[in-house]
Amino acid sequence: MVEAKRVLVVGIAGVGKTTVLNRVKEILKEKDLKVESLTYGTLMLEEAERLHKVKDRDELRKLKLQEQRELQISAAKKISKANSDIVLIDTHLLIKSGNIYLPGLPFDVIKKLKPKLIILIEAPAKEILKRRKKDSSRKRETLSKRAIEEELKMERELLGTCATLAGAPMLRVMNRENEVDKAAKIIGESLINL
Repeated sequence: MVEAKRVLVVGIAGVGKTTVLNRVKEILKEKDLKVESLTYGTLMLEEAERLHKVKDRDELRKLKLQEQRELQISAAKKISKANSDIVLIDTHLLIKSGNIYLPGLPFDVIKKLKPKLIILIEAPAKEILKRRKKDSSRKRETLSKRAIEEELKMERELLGTCATLAGAPMLRVMNRENEVDKAAKIIGESLINL
């Protein structure tokens, strides 16, 4: 059995990861590849609902830091068992929890996942702010354009660190308004050649 190619797809809330990934899956399926897309936060939520009576993903950030770390490890264990040709893992490089930021991909998680590629999806801060305000399905903290720019900067810095720890190549892709197909095509081509 060939080991699944696990690909971390990261970016701050509002860059359009899920939208881009849905299009990437279509592209890969057209190439007859078996693709699975997993959302890290959803897997963490499933466990948190059982253990901590958490009701939604936004409540995860309110758990004690150690509880959040345990949920990260639990999700990594589940993801490491996925066996499609390509496993797309929708996640974050950092998570704001109160006044601090947690690493979304601490070393033990990276070791467990063994990613073959780490993709950072970005968007202009102004567009991210607009998308977040429009998304009524989540209870996110309202951030300023400047705070979003700071998160984008931190994610770029963490990208290199995570890629180094994983021994995996990295890719940065811009997802501007109305350019989902362009971003998905870049990612799809990179994954086909992986």
